[in-house]
Amino acid sequence: MQIDERRAKQLHYDVMGIALAIRGHTGETGLFQEIDAALSAQDWRKLAIIQNAFDMITPERQELIMGDMRNPDEVMRSISLFERHLRTMDPISDKRTA
Repeated sequence: MQIDERRAKQLHYDVMGIALAIRGHTGETGLFQEIDAALSAQDWRKLAIIQNAFDMITPERQELIMGDMRNPDEVMRSISLFERHLRTMDPISDKRTA
């Protein structure tokens, strides 16, 4: 995937912020590890998918994820919604077994 340097840097920072927020709320779960692996590998396709999935949730839900745990139940619902969007956009990354 071709991506200009400025856009790549911004995408990396944005997704890093999402990863750190997820880790802050849930610990080093599978979702955090998946995002962290994409950041470490500089997998621009995956990073773009993560950003797009995050952009699909409402600004209010984004703020819940990026903010503190004022309402833990709503934060977890927001993270779950984000993850569902991510799985829809990139089902290959969902490597859970039956």
